[in-house]
This record gives sequence, structure tokens and C-alpha cells, in this order.
Amino acid sequence: RSKTYPRRNVQFAIGDAYAPAVSGVFDGGLAAFWFSHVPRQRQDEFLRALHACLQPGARVVLLDNAYVEGSSTPVNRVDTDGNSYQLRPLDDGSQHDVIKNFPSEDELRELLSNYTTELDYRRLPYYWLCSYQIG
Repeated sequence: RSKTYPRRNVQFAIGDAYAPAVSGVFDGGLAAFWFSHVPRQRQDEFLRALHACLQPGARVVLLDNAYVEGSSTPVNRVDTDGNSYQLRPLDDGSQHDVIKNFPSEDELRELLSNYTTELDYRRLPYYWLCSYQIG
């Protein structure tokens, strides 16, 4: 990235979300508008990899789109694993099938119950926010 940050406390890196190159060094994690693109069958794998980069007691925030009828791009199909997909058009006229899951509060609570006992979930008009502290 070309933007500079005065405190030099931000770094950008290209990496693998399922196998990060760092471990146990951060006191917080944020996955904004990413979790909905993680296949359901890999969500636990992603969370384990994210948590491996964090110190014990770190705070994690997941933020993503909620499905809002009439506002969200319609779901085009659902695969055998329960992943939903949207057909997304690009400026060049091409269309692409993009994975876009919309987990419920109950689904998130169940998935995250292996990692935390205290979870704060908030449903906003167009988004959901989930905050928790890892054990």
C-alpha cells in the first residue's frame, strides 16, 4: 500500500488466511466483510488460524453484511454444504458466482462456543457484528 501511517503501527502483507505466517503476537483480530466469503466447511479452520495469531485473551471482532431482502444481491444458489452464492456482475459485463454466506446469530454462537464463553452479537439494519474474547 502507498498510504503511510504516522505511528508506523500498521503493516500490510499478502498471506494465506488459513495458514498465516505469524503466531501469538497480536492482542486483537478483525475480520470485516470477510467471514461471509469463507466456505462453511472451512469456517472453523479459518477461526483456528486467526486465533493462532493472537495472544491469550485477545479480542476478536467479526463484522459482515446481513441479508436484507430488497437491498442485498439475491442468493443465486445454495450448494450441498449449505454455502450460498450470489451472481455478481463486473463492469466488463462478465458475471461471477461468489460465495456469500449469511450466518444467523445462533450459527455464530454455536461455531464460536469452542473458543469463548462470552460473545456479544449485534444485528444492525444492514450488518451484523460479533465480538468475543478468546480463552
